[in-house]
Amino acid sequence: KKKKKRGEGGGEEQVAKEWFRLEEESFDRILLDPPCTALGLRPRLCIDLSASDMQRTSGYQRRMLHVAAKLLKPGGRLVYSTCTINPEENEANVAYALRTLPLTLVPAEPRIAPAGRAGCGLTDEQRLLVQRFEPGGQLDTNGFFCGGLSKEAVMWGSVEGLEAKHKQMLSGCKITKCSK
Repeated sequence: KKKKKRGEGGGEEQVAKEWFRLEEESFDRILLDPPCTALGLRPRLCIDLSASDMQRTSGYQRRMLHVAAKLLKPGGRLVYSTCTINPEENEANVAYALRTLPLTLVPAEPRIAPAGRAGCGLTDEQRLLVQRFEPGGQLDTNGFFCGGLSKEAVMWGSVEGLEAKHKQMLSGCKITKCSK
């Protein structure tokens, strides 16, 4: 008798997966606090991360931004936050979302912390809409970041229109390192 591998043949596991499937555009509000490198936490006695670990982290955070954007209703709000000071996971990810997803920045209020870091893909105007908390900074908090995004109402009349919008969103996209 051949043993079934775990997850084969449906059963309870398959039913649970089907039960947990979420409808696109079904959320008015989403708080996305993805796993991060936690470089803003203190005391931090040892940092055991490579550059490739940090790059990989921002990559899966971007995948989570894509999922969150799909789940968000048009006009809905998404708060993106991390407990890191790594600009690749913060400003660069918000800039990526603005370039590739139907999202726009809205002010992160109340305004408590300084603007986002320059040189990471956000314009000066956009940097004023996000907040960056630095350890040992004026507020003396752990390091973290937050930005508010709103989903645009996107209407395409056809599949061709959808494909054209997708190509437009992806044109000019490239991953770059932030300047210091």
